[in-house]
Amino acid sequence: MTFHEILKKEALEFAKENTIVVHGEIVTTSWGEWIKPHKVKIYEIGACLSGGKFNEKTKEFYAELAMFYFAKRLKSDGTVKPQDKNGGISLSTFIREDGKVWKQNGRTLNYAAYYWYLPK
Repeated sequence: MTFHEILKKEALEFAKENTIVVHGEIVTTSWGEWIKPHKVKIYEIGACLSGGKFNEKTKEFYAELAMFYFAKRLKSDGTVKPQDKNGGISLSTFIREDGKVWKQNGRTLNYAAYYWYLPK
């Protein structure tokens, strides 16, 4: 088993245990230069490698797993905006319908190499 395969296995297990929404769920978020929060639809969920804290004393950098969520922006009628048909936005924070807040922790590392998606 390669190092990448070990990371992937652990990341997917972490994502299964720590996700707080499901694919297709509607949440509220602010993004970019939005003045007020908007509803978005979750379309990808997973875990990624994230840069944790740097210990000044020992000069060690700690990597950790973090959740990630991608969403599609919605028009006022609840349908997906045309520009989000083939992609969407990366969320750094959102609020579920029940009021529970999620915030991204740490700085995520290279998107292409260190993101693992939960199956839909």
